[in-house]
Parts: sequence; structure tokens; C-alpha cells
Amino acid sequence: MNETRHLSIGRSGRAALILIFLIGAALRFLDFSNPPLDFHPARQLHSALIARGFYLADGGTLPGWGAAERDEARIRGEQELWIEPPVMEYISAKLYALAGDADLRLPRALAILFWLIGAAGLNRICRGWLSDVGRAAAFALYLLLPYGVLVSRSFQPEALMTALTIFALAMLGDWTERRSWGAAILTAVFAGAAVYVKQVMIFPIGFALGFAVLSTCGSIRKAFASAQVWLMALMTVGPAAAYNVWGVWIDGFLRQQYQGRFVFSEWFSVGFYIRWLREIDAVFGVGLIAAALIGLALIRRPGLRWIWVGYLVGYAAYGFALPHHIGTHDYYQTPLFPLASVGLGVFADSVGTVAARIERARGRDWLGRTMIAGAIALGCGWMIVDTATRLGRTDFRDAPERYRRIAERYDPYPNQINIVGLMDDYGAGLMYWGLRTAMIWDGSVEALPAAEADRVLRETMNNRQYFIATDMERFYQQPRLQQWLQAHGELMEREEGALVFRIDNGDDAPEERTNEAF
Repeated sequence: MNETRHLSIGRSGRAALILIFLIGAALRFLDFSNPPLDFHPARQLHSALIARGFYLADGGTLPGWGAAERDEARIRGEQELWIEPPVMEYISAKLYALAGDADLRLPRALAILFWLIGAAGLNRICRGWLSDVGRAAAFALYLLLPYGVLVSRSFQPEALMTALTIFALAMLGDWTERRSWGAAILTAVFAGAAVYVKQVMIFPIGFALGFAVLSTCGSIRKAFASAQVWLMALMTVGPAAAYNVWGVWIDGFLRQQYQGRFVFSEWFSVGFYIRWLREIDAVFGVGLIAAALIGLALIRRPGLRWIWVGYLVGYAAYGFALPHHIGTHDYYQTPLFPLASVGLGVFADSVGTVAARIERARGRDWLGRTMIAGAIALGCGWMIVDTATRLGRTDFRDAPERYRRIAERYDPYPNQINIVGLMDDYGAGLMYWGLRTAMIWDGSVEALPAAEADRVLRETMNNRQYFIATDMERFYQQPRLQQWLQAHGELMEREEGALVFRIDNGDDAPEERTNEAF
């Protein structure tokens, strides 16, 4: 795209990239000390429990906790089931050891760091063939999109996975142009690490690698004859394969985790595709993804084009392989960030080039450039305001103490389950801060006949002393549950964010209750 040189704005372009980077970094530190309950709390606290367990198993201490509490926290961390290798958790535990406390701000800072490092890889992908305007658009999406800010602050493997994936794709692009051993080795290292950290990345990275190899080598026979190709293939698959062989067939700790993850019957449901599109729209917006796909179609370098075509096909394969998760867990759209960023950059580049040609013919080559830059600036402004609003919307700083108080007051014995919970974090907050396990209420009785619903409720509440609701939206959507609690429970406590009912497990329900106000 030599014509895009007309859109280069020299120092101003570099300054714009630096400014976007600095703003993106600053946004991620807003509300930094808020507990990890603002984004998929159950998933974040799952990692937090594991990391704290690692830290305590190595002799770590927690301020204000005695030996019994530390042992309980360590055991709960050890009981958490793994799917991905706990890389983020292990690194976080080492940071805890340096700090002398399981400070949840540390894994948040670690995730932010990895995402920002990924921006360097994105710049490497775009440098040399995208204009300043195109690079600014790519940077803006990657660093300022509200969802990207949220996921990059989360105690999950997504930030590390994304950074490693971007560098793998950058090195793969270098390999398609030079066929050097250095590029092949770096591709293998980054691709293998990305797939090891988040094994579902075998689909987009594997397809990107396959398409790139075939387009570069020209035939399957030549690809099989290349030692570099074998290195990249084996290193991409090898570490994750070894982990799964050990976890499924040797040690067995992964067997339970794979149950129910592959529900292929959903392929034949229209709802599956609607849910998938809704998740994409919720994360990126359909218009933005459409622009990115158009941009990818406009890539003129064959090697790069086939990398991204392969990556897109791999993303589709990944969605079909995990049909339930792709339509219900929005963070399963995170692998689209590299593709969407590069695609939007090419789209902005192409639009800017057309505008530059038109305006150059009119003798006003500055106008098109200014309009495109202005559109990017407006988009950045909107994303900054939206992100800041989302981060400041809810304060969870009182949640840890609330969970500790609930545990002390209503579940004093750690080895028995006294609480049934309807909780927005599926009980993870009570487990992490209160060191107690709740039986999670799933709300399935709302569609049952009255007699069957009553039976299920009685069986669920049997031998439990309390029902606690912290997910108030779901609670008020369940009238049958509310009616049962009015008849068989007593409202003990009501505070912002929580309702606590004492359950009457006697044979006869009380004549009157005073719960009408909950």
C-alpha cells in the first residue's frame, strides 16, 4: 500500500500513537483498588483462590489471619479445578511472596502489563505497511475499546494469551516474508506459549499457521519437507498436548473439567448463531467487526492476507468446537481483538487513501487526512468516556467485609454447608473472603408445576439454615422462589446488595410472615 504514504503525518502520527497508548494505560488504572467483582467475578475469584493457595503452600502469610484460616484458604485453593495451566496464578503467587500479602491489585497490574506489551506486538504487525492513520485506528480499538479495558484488568489468562498471540502472529508474518530460522523459532515459542496458556487458541493460531505455511511453501509436499515448518507445528501443539495427556490420561485432574464442554447439538439450533452474534455485538459492535472484515479483505500482501484468513477460519472453528461457551461467555470473544484491530487499521487506511486521492485531485490533500483523523479522535473520545463510566459505575469495596460478616454470622463451621446462595459470583466471594462454601441456587423451578417446584425447593433447602441473595436482579425475577421464602423463611437481614433469610425446615409452615417488603 504505497499510496498510504500520503496519510503519513510524521511526528504527529507517532505522537498520536504514544498518546493513545498512555491514555489506554491510564484508563486501566481507574478504580484500581476495586475488588475483582466488576467483570466475571466467579472466573476471577477462581484464579484468586488458586493463586492464594500457591502462595500459602509456599509458606506465605496473610495479615490478621491465624494458622487455621491460612490452612483453610490453602486447602480451598488446592480444591479448585484446573482447565488451563495456572500460569497467571503461579506468577501472581510469586508477586504475593514479594509483597508479603495476597494483594489482588497485583494480578490486576500483571494483566494490564501483559495487554500493554501486546500493543508493542500490534505495532510490529502494522509497522511498515500501514499508515499513521491505520496504525492509530488499530491502536485505538486495541487499547481503548471499553470491553478490552475490562478484560485486560481481569485476573484471567486472556491478557497474557492475547499478548502472546499477537507476537506469534507478528513473527509468523516475518517468517512468510523471510523464511528465516529466527522468525520460525520466535513464531514457535510465542505460538506454543499462547496455546499452552489458553488451549482453545490452537484453533485460530493453528489455522493461521497452516494457511501461512501453505501460501508460503506453495504445496503440502514442500511444507512437509521444511524443518522450519515442523518446528513451528510441534512447538505450537507440543506443550499444550503434553499438559492434556498428563491431566486427562495420567493424573486425571482434567477429566471432570472436560465433561459437558462440547455440546455439538447446538450447531443445529438457530439460537446458537443468534447468541454468538449477540456476544460479538456486545463486545465489539457488529458495525466495527464488519469494517474490520472489509479491511482484512483489502490486505494486499499475500502472506499477511492468508495469515488473517486462517485466523478467522480458526476463530470460527473454535466457536463451533465450544458452542455453549461462545454464545454465553463474552470473554470467549477476546481472540478477535488482534484480528479486529488489524482489520480496522486496514479499513481506516483504505478509506483514508481514497479520501487523500480525491482531495489531492482537488488540490486539498489535507482535508481527507484531517477528516479521518478527526473521526478516529471522536471514536477515541467516546470510548474513553464509556470506559470511565463503566469502571466508576459500581463500588465493590464493601463486598469483602460483607462476605466475612456473612460467614461469621450465618456459617460458623467451615466443614458443613449451611447456606443456599443466589449470588452473582456463584458463591466465589463467600468462598474467597469468608472461607465458606454455599450451595448455589440455579432458579430452575420457575418453569415447573407448583407441586414439583415445591418439592425441589424443599429438597434443596433441607438441612440448610439460610438462604442468601446477592444477585438481586435474578432474585426478583423468580416469583416462585420469593413465595416459598415468604412461606418458609424469615428475613433476618437486609442491606445494600444482600438479603438473608433463615429457613424453617419444620414440617409446618408458620402462619404469618413479615417478609412482604423484601
